[in-house]
Amino acid sequence: MSRLSFEGVRKDFGRVTAVAEFDLKVDSGEAIVLLGPSGCGKTTTLRMVAGFERPTEGQIRIGSNLVAGPNVFVPPSRREVGVVFQSYALWPHMTVADNVGFGLTVRRRRSGAKRSANLGGRVARALEQVRLDEMGSRYPHELSGGQQQRVALARALVTTPRVLLLDEPLSNLDSRLREEMRLEIRRLQREFAITMIYITHDRTEALALADRIVALNAGNIQQVGPPKDLYRAPGNRFVARSLGSANFLPGVIQDGPDQPAVRLGTGQLLTGVVDAGSQRRPGDVVTLCVRPPDLELSPLDGPMTPWSGVVRDAVFLGDEVHYLVDVPALGEPCRVVDRGIRPLARGARVSVAVAKGGASLLADDSRDADGHLLEPEDETDLPPPAAPPVHRPSHAR
Repeated sequence: MSRLSFEGVRKDFGRVTAVAEFDLKVDSGEAIVLLGPSGCGKTTTLRMVAGFERPTEGQIRIGSNLVAGPNVFVPPSRREVGVVFQSYALWPHMTVADNVGFGLTVRRRRSGAKRSANLGGRVARALEQVRLDEMGSRYPHELSGGQQQRVALARALVTTPRVLLLDEPLSNLDSRLREEMRLEIRRLQREFAITMIYITHDRTEALALADRIVALNAGNIQQVGPPKDLYRAPGNRFVARSLGSANFLPGVIQDGPDQPAVRLGTGQLLTGVVDAGSQRRPGDVVTLCVRPPDLELSPLDGPMTPWSGVVRDAVFLGDEVHYLVDVPALGEPCRVVDRGIRPLARGARVSVAVAKGGASLLADDSRDADGHLLEPEDETDLPPPAAPPVHRPSHAR
């Protein structure tokens, strides 16, 4: 497998910039996941690696070979990349073995070589890798969705590509099959040290498959790092929400021996807060990201304050209870995940606290969940969230 590098890559479609100033080094054998919503530039980036799109600016290298750059554009057939698409794209009139060996057959024809004696052996090994070695004689319609996706994966692997590209390959599968295929893809990637770029908007896939996640929004890289780093120390609200539910609490940096220390409006002092690079000074107002399992609720016996809460909703999910809590001092309800054996009732008054080590400082709080620039505002003065609107049938009087 090979190292992959992007240097100042940009792709414009007319006046629309799909990918802007994309710089990334992918080590040989590394699994990279491009994570972001529809239209963020994930697929365009993958297509530029495959050779299906030409960059407007910048360079792409596979190993030491320049495959795209000024006055250079290597066609897809000569890039030695394997691609697994969202659709299985299998030939219905071909057997599984013929589908897997199709790419090898096309290469042989283009090179003018005679039929290779080991073609069948390579196909058999590819099917064995994806655990379909007994199904080579079947046709696609005789396979389940998960099995068909394995055939598509074997077809990409049989050509021993230098880079494997996967474009949301599991989106057509049900939840059980998605989980099985995630494990299978990760097993193959690790076992054979495959250099892989996987694109998705699903946070579970990103966390499960990546050595590093690249969070993308509107064609711009928001943050790059190991899954744990992006989950526990997101740089901004967009990255935080890309990897799951998050609560954003205002606080003030405090001076003291344990830095960073942050005082919440509740009076709680948080020490040892994970810092994503905010570089704030004592007295600065900051925003903390707190995941739902890191918020703790306690029944409130005393009077309500702007930082007390009322349970708007409680959903029992077996070993967890998911709460939605209205806190007047915040601009949106808090989301809490609790494993308590005595669930709180709807309407219960509660106090809210952050678990030790459960908060991180946002380095850049200038963007909202959609990546748009925000004007500074005092979140503590925001009114409580309004009740959801009541929808009535159009014929009601």
